[in-house]
Amino acid sequence: MRKWFSVILTFIMAFACWFGFGSSSRKAFASTVEAPILTASIESELKNFLQYDEAEKTRLAREAGSTGEADASAYILSSLLATPGIEAINDGYFVSGVQAVEYVSSNGFSSKSQNVGVVIKSATENAKTVTFCTNIDNVAVIEAVSVGGEPQEIKVFTESVNQSAGSVALLMALARHFATSVIDLGFNIEFAFLGAGAEENSGALALNRRLNTDASKYALVVCVDKVVLGDSNYIFMQDFGCEYASYISEIMVGHYNFKNFNKTSCLAIGSGVNLFSHAGVAGSAGAFYGGKINMLSVFSGNYNGVSGLGNSESTAHKNLTYTLYDNIASIEGTYDISIKTKLGMVASALANLLYQPDFIVEAGKPNNLQNAYGFWYNEKYQLFAYGVCMVLVFVVYFIVYDGLMKKSQKNIADGGIESLIVNIAEPGDPPQEEAKMSEKEEPPKEDKNE
Repeated sequence: MRKWFSVILTFIMAFACWFGFGSSSRKAFASTVEAPILTASIESELKNFLQYDEAEKTRLAREAGSTGEADASAYILSSLLATPGIEAINDGYFVSGVQAVEYVSSNGFSSKSQNVGVVIKSATENAKTVTFCTNIDNVAVIEAVSVGGEPQEIKVFTESVNQSAGSVALLMALARHFATSVIDLGFNIEFAFLGAGAEENSGALALNRRLNTDASKYALVVCVDKVVLGDSNYIFMQDFGCEYASYISEIMVGHYNFKNFNKTSCLAIGSGVNLFSHAGVAGSAGAFYGGKINMLSVFSGNYNGVSGLGNSESTAHKNLTYTLYDNIASIEGTYDISIKTKLGMVASALANLLYQPDFIVEAGKPNNLQNAYGFWYNEKYQLFAYGVCMVLVFVVYFIVYDGLMKKSQKNIADGGIESLIVNIAEPGDPPQEEAKMSEKEEPPKEDKNE
């Protein structure tokens, strides 16, 4: 029922968001960074993060709240801080580049994780900030094994290249690229690597709380998720066609295999992050969806069909994410997919977006969506909407039930019930002919005088 409210609201706000906006010319896609510049760097970042050539792999199992996740966070932070021009975020929420994340796990226990963040600062006074983010944790694959003849389930961790490692490598390469560039873009660029993504996006929610303490400072949040596997690259911003979204679409769509993800969100009852659901907000983007700060979700997959739900990668192979095949050897060897080429295309597209001369002005224009999404985020409004829906359902049910009851009563009053005769026969008995009798007809009586 709530899905229909979302669909109606989509059409209303799409018109409202566009109404009054004058048309403006958009710059053509400026190919300032070619993919080969970043592919070699990304390949190195990926293998270093996964300890590919090392015997001991302490970052393979990066489960939320684990020592492996903490080790991965520490590695990312120390590695990036070794690059000149990159500084740790220190603002009270982040202390020396680390933001504590506390959450209640899916098992019901209080747990701790962490986000790590760095910034490349502009010399421009009162510069706006663009924040990139991605999840770093992974989920174990559950395998059924037999131990002593008894079936058991064990956790097996793989490299999780598409699940998280590829996105981490991409953002690390982008951070070093911008830090070593001689161009001051006129805005700050933050890179946040989020923990506990598998636990209701707890790291992303913690980052979102920090950003919203002063939302006016931030022009855009770019969420990168699952960008290794997929027939196409996608961008998604909001369900409603606001001006910043149109600008980014005109810059990115049609280049580097990027498409607009144009599926309308449906309302998902029971969602822990927000009430809306589809692939565009399945990752860390779900925490920033519909807020005051503009959001850009970047991901890959195959969503040419009707549904935008779930994880759909390619028509050429089965889904590899969350399986034991989500590793470098399987992706490149078995399925012949060049990880560095794919990630290089996405990284180059994002770099080109930021290099547009009017980017920070256009990308930072207010989205005016707070009122639209705010209705569904307000618990009182939600209860009111549920109440109205329940009343409508009850009224419809009563009308249908009452109509059918009156029809049945009329049939009984008209004697229609008497035309139904049910013959009950023992199993194996031959079928009997159905007899129809009325009150006026009686069976012939035997003549006793015969």
